[in-house]
Amino acid sequence: RTSVTPRIGVGERTPLRGANKAFRSPPFLQTPEPAGLQAGQLRAEVEALQHTVAELEKERDFYYGKLRSVELLCQTTEESPQAPESVLVMCKEILGIMYSEATDEAPDLDEFADTAGGQDSPEPLPHE
Repeated sequence: RTSVTPRIGVGERTPLRGANKAFRSPPFLQTPEPAGLQAGQLRAEVEALQHTVAELEKERDFYYGKLRSVELLCQTTEESPQAPESVLVMCKEILGIMYSEATDEAPDLDEFADTAGGQDSPEPLPHE
């Protein structure tokens, strides 16, 4: 007796070994936790991130308000005919720092320390 091996043509499927065994997905496709639990964790993470963003926006607005107050103080001092020259120079330096771009060079802090170290305390601004 001769056994005939069936020929499989192109595009035909061959039976897989163990095809009758129960199918199990590969480990990288298996989820370690139920989807509902994972979704809950993601929601909690989103809420925490939203809270962080809100806090950062509050802090940004706070410091923006401070900078705006300094800007207005410097601008009104520059316009005042009674302002001493040293105060005008300081206001120009402050406004220069505030209006500088991120690509501009940073001011030389040693220069400010040298000029401020040998002087007496600055004159107080006149109150209106």
